[in-house]
Amino acid sequence: MITKQKAINIFEEILRDLSSLGSIFFHFLIIILLIPFFDTSFELIKLIVLNLLLSSLICYTIRLLYFTDRPVKRTFKTLLEKLDASSFPSAHVCRSFGLTVLSYQFENIYLIILLSFISLGISYSRIYFDCHHKRDVIFGAIIGVSIGYLILLFA
Repeated sequence: MITKQKAINIFEEILRDLSSLGSIFFHFLIIILLIPFFDTSFELIKLIVLNLLLSSLICYTIRLLYFTDRPVKRTFKTLLEKLDASSFPSAHVCRSFGLTVLSYQFENIYLIILLSFISLGISYSRIYFDCHHKRDVIFGAIIGVSIGYLILLFA
């Protein structure tokens, strides 16, 4: 029998795993997995790298210029620690929504729905674990969707 606390622990573990899907490392993992199919996946790899670079550049520039404490305040001594301690906008959410928009090019409704739910789950997890305020997540999603559309428009 699963106790209430055990169910909460399982739920939180799933959310932590889900949250990691918005990380830089997950993007690199996707790229590494696509390398064996380089002839057919080169364009996709370029789009993923572009999404990663643009989302990171935009999010971290905003964080540098507009520092906002996270819900659970973090201390910092270096510039990198300050960028990590800043909450606005959510880079995890930005990257995941950008990747979701990039999936539109495949015209596969199941992939689009799956990535949409993953992006929403990442968004929820960032708020649930007090990594971000709601506005951080909302603006991260807006920036990510915008980046994804711009990449598809110009790539």
